[in-house]
Amino acid sequence: MILNLKFTVIYLENNFMLITIFLDNDKFGGVDTHLQTLLDHWPNNQDKFILLHNRNNIGIELLKKALPKNNNISFISYRKYFLLEFFKKIPFLFFFSFILDVLHNLFLICYYNKKSNVFVSNNGGYPASFKALAFIIATYVANKKKRVLIIHHAAKVKNEIFPFFLNLINKCVTFCSTDIIAVSFATRHTLIERQSFNTMLKPIRVIHNAVNLENINDFDKNFLRNQYRIPKEKVILGILSRIENYKGHEDLIIAYSRLSINIRNKYVIIFVGSGDDFEINRLKNLINNLNLKQDFIFTGFMSISPTEIVSNFNLLLMLTKDFEAYNYTIAEAMKMGVPTLITNVGAITEFYDNSLTTIINPESPYEIKDFLEDFINNKLKYQIIAKSAKLNIQKHNPFIMAKSYYDIFTI
Repeated sequence: MILNLKFTVIYLENNFMLITIFLDNDKFGGVDTHLQTLLDHWPNNQDKFILLHNRNNIGIELLKKALPKNNNISFISYRKYFLLEFFKKIPFLFFFSFILDVLHNLFLICYYNKKSNVFVSNNGGYPASFKALAFIIATYVANKKKRVLIIHHAAKVKNEIFPFFLNLINKCVTFCSTDIIAVSFATRHTLIERQSFNTMLKPIRVIHNAVNLENINDFDKNFLRNQYRIPKEKVILGILSRIENYKGHEDLIIAYSRLSINIRNKYVIIFVGSGDDFEINRLKNLINNLNLKQDFIFTGFMSISPTEIVSNFNLLLMLTKDFEAYNYTIAEAMKMGVPTLITNVGAITEFYDNSLTTIINPESPYEIKDFLEDFINNKLKYQIIAKSAKLNIQKHNPFIMAKSYYDIFTI
């Protein structure tokens, strides 16, 4: 965790901050879990938060359920305009639509958030939501004191169609933000290498994510087994993520098909999460062609705590092919003492090693197959590793994470 901060000016009015957090997302994921953990462990209970979000934001609806009733947190939704989103896909209209996003955000700031003194914009895999980047520029135009951009995933390689516009937006975001925060050193590295961020002009701070360690015994650890009538002797392998090509579901299917029937009979595999319809149908067709339909369950999206879901697994798999910045699902599984198998991508080795989990190469079905055979034959070994991980995850302290953000917001 890097800070190296000099405390100069504290933006506190009446002993509290009014913090506006901007979210533009249609899916539920790590950004939402991060926000919940941050709000749950915020060090000053006098501070007030406004969550400014797009309508039909699944993560916000789950957040409302998860957070205790709190008069310090209010929710304001804004409408997304179809025509504006369509313009972003047309090269010669892209920058025009971005300017309209800046103006729309400026209206939201002036109308709903006049008194806020700290503005935070959450961004996934940079540039991800251009609306979130436009928000940072709008806060600068509105002459707000603190303008923080948080980047949660890897930066993408620059788009060849819009290089000039993207370079211009990157420069504007760098100039207009007071602080840029990445959740891992691997994320920070991709911003520099892929998007040419200049840390001499604006440092990119790293604040590692943390996991909520409370209430770990308040879950039904058998609801999946009961709901899908899975026999007690079966080992439940689970993937909890959106179903998209890069998440590695196909690698597990191929690996599983190469196991002996004797080993396969001991497992059932559950894919929890919504996703791309084409990819879901493709995976189901692959499973049918391999005559494995009886061993796989697709649950779709479940509006249940991720911690409760992974507590129902006997083994969690994270088989992402390209990048993970932190992956809350891994941390949730470790917190619950569930063994894990993960691929060596992105920031994984920044947080974990083989004393806490089993790390394999991405896109490697044969390594998955070998692991699944060993897991059945050496369950005690993996239970011991899971116990070590459960102890180690306590170091991912949410109070330290929240205090680090608090310190940045108040300088």
